[in-house]
Amino acid sequence: MKNIQSISFHTGSKEELLPDFAKDFPYIASKVELDKFMGRSAPWHWHRAIELFHVESGAIEYNTPEGNLLFPAGSGGMVNANVLHMTKALARAEKNIVLIHLFDSSLIAGETGSKIEQKYITPLVTAKQIEILSFFPENTAGQRILPLIRSAFHISEKERGYEIKLRETLSNIWLLLFDLAQPLLTDKKSPSSAKNSNKIKQMLIYIHEHFSEKLSVTELAGAAFISERECFRVFHDCLHMTPAEYIKSYRMQMACQMLVKTTDSITSISHACGLGGSSYFGKVFRESLHCTPLEYRRKWQDCDRERQKQNIFSAQTIPVKDNDTVTGGKVMIKLNILNMENFLDTVNACRDAVHMICPDGSIVDINGKERVQNSLWQQYRQNKNCLPLVLTISNPGDYMRIVSYYAGDC
Repeated sequence: MKNIQSISFHTGSKEELLPDFAKDFPYIASKVELDKFMGRSAPWHWHRAIELFHVESGAIEYNTPEGNLLFPAGSGGMVNANVLHMTKALARAEKNIVLIHLFDSSLIAGETGSKIEQKYITPLVTAKQIEILSFFPENTAGQRILPLIRSAFHISEKERGYEIKLRETLSNIWLLLFDLAQPLLTDKKSPSSAKNSNKIKQMLIYIHEHFSEKLSVTELAGAAFISERECFRVFHDCLHMTPAEYIKSYRMQMACQMLVKTTDSITSISHACGLGGSSYFGKVFRESLHCTPLEYRRKWQDCDRERQKQNIFSAQTIPVKDNDTVTGGKVMIKLNILNMENFLDTVNACRDAVHMICPDGSIVDINGKERVQNSLWQQYRQNKNCLPLVLTISNPGDYMRIVSYYAGDC
């Protein structure tokens, strides 16, 4: 499962860029930690993929042009294909985490033009009146669908027939959705926002492509072939904000990403994001996030990513003794674990055993071993969120998975 802490966009269409979304199996599972997003919210975005979600903890607000819905922990829903939406974290006393299935309809429809697509898929994904469906554990629909959404997250990639089992579960969920949506499908009246969908998307694309430049309402209106007055109305009806407010918000999102992911100067970032000089940038940054750009960078880059770089690991290929037999060719990796959850997600995605060398010299497989992993969590917390480990890995693909994960994460 991919941990998501920010949103990126496709060049051209400006749809959300979905990492690891493959054509031969168009599906990804994501764990979205909204507290780590700028402003504790995911910005307005859309994607052709269908989104099924389950709120693991906290409380999440989903916004679409038609309004907003509150989802407490334990609830979930479906966001239809190409629907413009954004999410906000609401809880303060606990983490706001939502688990998401994203998949292209072709995964369950099969070949384009198939009877399954015509009969069950197209009527729902093209229904303008269905932007988002909500399910809560206290109602009958939620009691039927939510367990299936949750169970799909527990299908392991290492299981034989993983792809078939996952597609079967998603198909069962879709059939329930299709049946529950029948009253809405028979109501052919489109929401008032439907006719504005393409207009607002065209203007957002223009902003995403030109945010570093000076932007005017005249330019935005021209991008959607509408009047300036219509431009203001569409922004108000769809996003509930003015064009200027959205432009400022998007520039701040880009600035936050650059602060964390680059070493560019504050002045360089402020100009690259269309926010003028560093003094004005600092002013609007403090107004929005209640800290300076430098303080934000230190919090998210110096205290997290830079610390991982300094403690990443050293690796060398050496023969390792296992039950007094020299197996040879294994790789020993010395790690300093700073994020136990992400580390165990990586280990559990490995195909073969991942052995840990214990302080007493014994060797224990930690891949998928719940009891051993619980013990690691306990040691990790006792050691103030840091735990040195020595692993031995025999599968070259598993070795590269762990190495690539750490290198990419830092």
